[in-house]
Amino acid sequence: MVKTADRRRDTLRQTKEPVVADFMTTDLVTATLEMPLIQVVDLLLKKKVSNVPVVIPMSNGNKLVGLITERDCMDYLTDAIFYDDPNITVESMMKHIPVCVTPETDVFTVSSIFTQQGYRHLPVVKKTMLLGIVSRRDVLRGLKDYSLKLKGMKEVERNLPDLREILMNRRLIIK
Repeated sequence: MVKTADRRRDTLRQTKEPVVADFMTTDLVTATLEMPLIQVVDLLLKKKVSNVPVVIPMSNGNKLVGLITERDCMDYLTDAIFYDDPNITVESMMKHIPVCVTPETDVFTVSSIFTQQGYRHLPVVKKTMLLGIVSRRDVLRGLKDYSLKLKGMKEVERNLPDLREILMNRRLIIK
């Protein structure tokens, strides 16, 4: 009986919790600082995304400098129409220094950030370089897959032989 508990504990230790790198989106739509508001809105609509990371292209990748969402665009576009100010750029309306996660952040931490802070997407960075985006849907998928993996392990354990049956058979053999 102790061996079964030890085996389960060892199996759980070997089953690594999913991390952001396992389920983040890496095929990204990005914006630059000088893009006009209308162009960003057009980008969001054409690509059917709800946010875009704002980056400065570098030789070794894209440096994340901000994030712009559909909500930001609606807010600024409404003001631009009302005040007749069409010259708004991404730099003036983006969220500077957005909350980010690393590729090594575990699924439970990201889930907590989403549920506690109300975010829908988080940039994934290594230092300041953009690697991807993780969404609530990505996290939900990661949690579901991990849950099914754990459930599968438990089903295997349920198929272990019944120890009472084995002990009863031994008693019968001894007598």
